[in-house]
Parts: sequence; C-alpha cells; structure tokens
Amino acid sequence: MNPDIHLIASIAYKADNKCRIDLTKRILVSERDYVSNLTQGIRDFWHYHGLPCFAHSQTLQTHHERRFGCDAIIVVKQNNTARICLFEAKWIRFDNRWDSFQGKSDISHFSHQLQRQSRWIKQAAIWELFIVAHEPKKEPPHFDSWASTCIWHKDTYQFDKTYRSSKSLWTDSELEELVSSKSGKQNNLKSMLQVACQQKKGNYIPISNGQVMLTDMNVTDERVSIPATLERLDNVGRFCDENGIANFLFLQVD
Repeated sequence: MNPDIHLIASIAYKADNKCRIDLTKRILVSERDYVSNLTQGIRDFWHYHGLPCFAHSQTLQTHHERRFGCDAIIVVKQNNTARICLFEAKWIRFDNRWDSFQGKSDISHFSHQLQRQSRWIKQAAIWELFIVAHEPKKEPPHFDSWASTCIWHKDTYQFDKTYRSSKSLWTDSELEELVSSKSGKQNNLKSMLQVACQQKKGNYIPISNGQVMLTDMNVTDERVSIPATLERLDNVGRFCDENGIANFLFLQVD
C-alpha cells in the first residue's frame, strides 16, 4: 500500500476519534459541526505533514438539490488521476429520530439519499458514516469503540431494499441489525479509506483540465465535473452549492 494512503486513513480515524470525544463534551453540538470539524481536522493533520491539501465547508441553501445524497466528498489525487469518495453522515442518539419524511414525500429521507447515492456507485467509493452519541467504549455492540461507524453504501442500500420498506422511517433496531450483520469487519473511517484508495471500491479517474467527471448511471448524458487539482479549487464553493455538498476535502498523495 502507498504509505500516504495508510497515513490518510490513520489521520482520518484520529480526527474522527477527537470529534466523537468533542461531541460527548458538547464542544460539537450537531451533525453539521461534526462533519465540518472532521474534514477540517483531517486537512490540518495532513498539512502538518507538509502535504498538499484543502478543505472547504459551507451552509447549503435548503432549496438546492442534494445531487449525490451525501454530506461530504473527499478527493484523493494520485499522479494524473483522482479517487472520489462520498459519505453521508447521521447522528445516532438511539432515540429513533435520525430519519424523517420531507415535505409531501412518502419515502424515508435516508432511503431517498441511498437511492441518489446508487447513481454514482460504479465510479465513486461511497459509505454511510454513523456518528455515535455515546462516549468511547460505551456504545452498543458492534459499533466502533472510538469513532464513527461506517458501512459501505452497497451493503446499506441492499439492506434497505431487502429487509425494510422505504416508505417507513429507519429505526435504531434496523440500524443495529445492519451493523451487526457486518460484525467482525473494521467498519470505520480508517478501513473505508484504506479500501477505497486501494482501488477495491470504484476507480481512480483520469484528470482532464484539472477536473474529473462522474456520470449518472440512470441518466447517461448527465455528468458532473469535480475539481481535482489545487489549481481548480477556486471554484469549490460553486461546485458545492450546485451539487448539495456541504464539505469538500482534497488530499494529494503524489
């Protein structure tokens, strides 16, 4: 494994652990706080090691489409290619209040997000990041002991389609069943990034004009340009606004 990939994964887990501790101390008070501090924390650690990086967070307008169904994007540049990682975060307080119906929709908000994520799965590495409200080592069985618990999108989407109705809200017991079904694996941010950046999930995409292109699996002519070099990051705010991404993290490993 590229040693920088191992470093990214280890740094991310350390930053995630710090955010979980800060959440229990109420230094962080929301899901948005958590993800913003997580991406900024990874950036700060990476910058400390003298490696090229960039992080951007913003508040989204409620009327804008959340194209990817995710809170955050991580772009890992290696040589003339980039790895696109996407994740959606959910703050789990085990009160059955982390999912909802929105507007007049009869589909669970989280189920709808999973549907949108599935459009990009062939090109991007996508996972769900469940923020556990408990202090470290006091979480329910099978959840990560020190940081957030991560489950691959494919596994979560399959569970959603097979074992529950998308017209009902996700419950804590369903989440616990999903996490339990993946017990024995390292379901945390470190393992997600290690696997993603070893080309085991999705692909490294060639960079052209400082960008990479993702194609919607359901709409063949719909493509999204993602900034993938430091020189093109001046347009990150516009990209986030147009695509409903609140947090953008860029890391360079070449």
